[in-house]
Amino acid sequence: MTMEARIASVTGVHPQQSCLRCGPQPGAKSQTRQQQSALPTRLGAAGGRYMPPALKRKIITDAASRGDAKEAQQRESWDQLKKRINDPVNKANIGNINDIIVELFGTNLVRGRGLLCRSLMRAQSQSTSFTAVYAVLITVINTKLPLIGELMVTRLVPQFCRAFKRDDKGLCISSVMFLAHLSNQRVAHEVLAFQIVSLLLETPTDDSVEVAVAFTREVGVFWAALLRMC
Repeated sequence: MTMEARIASVTGVHPQQSCLRCGPQPGAKSQTRQQQSALPTRLGAAGGRYMPPALKRKIITDAASRGDAKEAQQRESWDQLKKRINDPVNKANIGNINDIIVELFGTNLVRGRGLLCRSLMRAQSQSTSFTAVYAVLITVINTKLPLIGELMVTRLVPQFCRAFKRDDKGLCISSVMFLAHLSNQRVAHEVLAFQIVSLLLETPTDDSVEVAVAFTREVGVFWAALLRMC
């Protein structure tokens, strides 16, 4: 057995591998080439991470040389639309909601309706104190584009059901709070609110009762006004 084999059998490290003391070995160049080949070769392949402008221009140029310029332009416009929707949603508050609504209507909301709903749901789950602001935002947009309000409710209900099955109390509370404010604004039907409370109290536990109480606090005034009208 050679000296190299003995060292490898004892330490588990081959002498030709790189180490901090000896510096990079010949195999390090091949690893660098593999890392460079792992860079994104098309727009959208970075998974939402920051892409340097030089790399983005290189990808667009390569796509144009392959005849995929139209696809590259579509991905570029999609990334720009995502940024134009996410930025106003993250800045929304009571003081600037009028400006935020005008800014959002300046974008292609029909194409980016899924992006808008996803951005609002993420922002609301992270800061539930702004739930009323996000609900008003959806309500105003719903007056012009009802499909966005319908899409928001359609996504919030499965999110609540998944959180309820997983016993995720935090996500349950944020979801029902958003649905309660949408019900107050007549974006979601009041029957949906009664169904949520019925589901929570069907087999009551400490957590489900807590979620039901949080939901009723938000929607209770609307129910009382609705009963007076009946």
